[in-house]
Amino acid sequence: MSDNNTIVAKEIVKQLKAEKLIADEEINLESKIANGTIREIDWKVIIENQIINAEKKTKGETE
Repeated sequence: MSDNNTIVAKEIVKQLKAEKLIADEEINLESKIANGTIREIDWKVIIENQIINAEKKTKGETE
């Protein structure tokens, strides 16, 4: 893993966390991005989790 990949991966994860697109506890994503080992399924899981969390939040606000 090169230093440039690590820097870019850290920035990507930082921005995803800032936008609340991934959990603050997410620890594996940065290394997967830096190593180039992240797969399409990983992104699908991230997006599905966000949809589920948004639905729970919306449901909680309407009750």
